[in-house]
Amino acid sequence: MARANSLYALSDRPPRSKREMYMNSIARILAATDLSDNSMAALHTSVLLAELYQAELHVVTVVPARQGNTEDLLGKARKTIEVRAADELAKLCARLKKSPVNVQTRVVTGEVVPTVLQLAHDLKIDLTVAGTRGMGSKDLGSIGGVAERLAHAAATDVLLVRPDHSDLFNHICVAVDFSELSVMALKRAAEIARLMKVKELKLLHVLHLPDEYWLTGLSEKESLAKLSGFARQHMQEAVAGAGLKSLQTVECYEEGKPAETLARMAVANKADLLVMGSHGGTAASSAVVGSVAAKTIRAIPASLWIETDPKFKLGFLRALGKLMGLVND
Repeated sequence: MARANSLYALSDRPPRSKREMYMNSIARILAATDLSDNSMAALHTSVLLAELYQAELHVVTVVPARQGNTEDLLGKARKTIEVRAADELAKLCARLKKSPVNVQTRVVTGEVVPTVLQLAHDLKIDLTVAGTRGMGSKDLGSIGGVAERLAHAAATDVLLVRPDHSDLFNHICVAVDFSELSVMALKRAAEIARLMKVKELKLLHVLHLPDEYWLTGLSEKESLAKLSGFARQHMQEAVAGAGLKSLQTVECYEEGKPAETLARMAVANKADLLVMGSHGGTAASSAVVGSVAAKTIRAIPASLWIETDPKFKLGFLRALGKLMGLVND
């Protein structure tokens, strides 16, 4: 029966090694910071990444617009903010062996997320970096509203950095569901690992048994065994397609609900960075961030790199941005 066969559509996919997959290049990085203590780890990480990628670094502080003459108020504070941003960058760059290619700072007024999105578009940014929590946030283990909205809406890759992170990432995990975007995420994780001299990658796959598994005529145990076999086969193909020969890989499988299980696996593997695609194999074309990614953003207790598909997100978001008046051609 067709519906039953669709539960195991993985077995019909061609090997990933035969597909050409291209990541976004990282030549321009945008660090969005409110200069709070919680945001310093993200700023530090963006400077390190700019050094490793030899990328341009653009640092922006957005002062939220309020009633009254905001620009007059900003004019008085702008110099103070710019001086602090410059001081923090100078301290961070002094620790590096090789400074980033180019560093620019900006202080602007407006709504934080739309302003950052517009700036990322105007500057042709490849990676947007922000802290998971901003000014005044005491819950360091969860994602703040601004960070979550950036992750949902950015047309770039997004890196959300925990406030308690320091220096390089040492325990990198990547979520793999065998979609094209997850293979791109796998390649990105390998690239980051090599740049940061991490020798091992943990590959996380959630075995999610659809509610309709009984339509196959198999028991739950038999269905899980078959699904597990397909997953291991396709993991080998994904690893081969991503070119991970120089890295040690550890495959981790667990059954459960994708987002919750992925977060649990990240904790069990002591991940300080989880790399994942913004969409999985079943994401609807109208979603900017797939449902699993969206739930994982809220649940994950590690820094999170979200790999985007530039063809999909740029096309969708430019159309949406025009309707909302956020994007000007």
